[in-house]
Amino acid sequence: MLDGSRISKDTPSVTKDEGLDLLDKQLLNYERSVNRLIPAHCVNENEYSALVSFCYNLGSRSLKASTLRKLILAGENDRASDEFPKWCFASGRKLRGLQLRRLDERRLFLS
Repeated sequence: MLDGSRISKDTPSVTKDEGLDLLDKQLLNYERSVNRLIPAHCVNENEYSALVSFCYNLGSRSLKASTLRKLILAGENDRASDEFPKWCFASGRKLRGLQLRRLDERRLFLS
């Protein structure tokens, strides 16, 4: 929430402006994570945006430990794009929604 507490089914609803403010704050954190983990010269704007989306969904720890990051740091961004579809599992199950999200992130990364 606005105070940093976890959101549950009992959390009071927020206004649209409060929701947008929360999103802006969260995105800033994930942008900082990507900036810390991937030097700016290694990615273009679309690659950066795809990585922020990845971090928003999976967390910066996942990016830090990923082959995706290792390949980017090695300058192999084309090969790195093939890593996105591998991140479509939750609790050991492949989820269609995550498959679609990773394909969208991959398309953005490659554009």
